[in-house]
Amino acid sequence: MIRKSEQGYIALTTVIILGVTLLVAVLGFGFIIFFNRESTTQAILKDDSYFAARACIEQALLNLTADSAYTGGENISVGSNQCTISSVAQDGENYLIITTATVERSTTTLELTVDGILDVVSFVER
Repeated sequence: MIRKSEQGYIALTTVIILGVTLLVAVLGFGFIIFFNRESTTQAILKDDSYFAARACIEQALLNLTADSAYTGGENISVGSNQCTISSVAQDGENYLIITTATVERSTTTLELTVDGILDVVSFVER
C-alpha cells in the first residue's frame, strides 16, 4: 500500500515530467514557426526583386524598340522598388540586356539576349 506522502511525491513528479514535455513541445513548435516565417519572407523578397528586374528588362526592350542605339544605365522605379538597367550592348546581331534589382536583402540580376528583331535568344538569372 502507498502512503499519502508517497502519493503526493508521485503526483508532483508526474506533473513536472508532463510540464517539461509540454514546454519542450511548445518551444519546438515556436522555433519551427519562426524559421518558416523567415523562409517565407525571404521567398517573397526574392519574388519582388525578380519581378522588379523583369520590369527593367521590359523597359529596356521598349527603349531599344524606340532607339536601336539605347545603352541603358538608368534606374527605374517599379512600385516601391527600384531596378537598374545596367547595360544594353550590341554583340553582332544580338543585344545583351543586363538588369538588377535589390529588395531589402534580396538581389536579382537578369541577362536577356535578343536578336535584331527582339526575339529571345537566351534568358538567365545570375
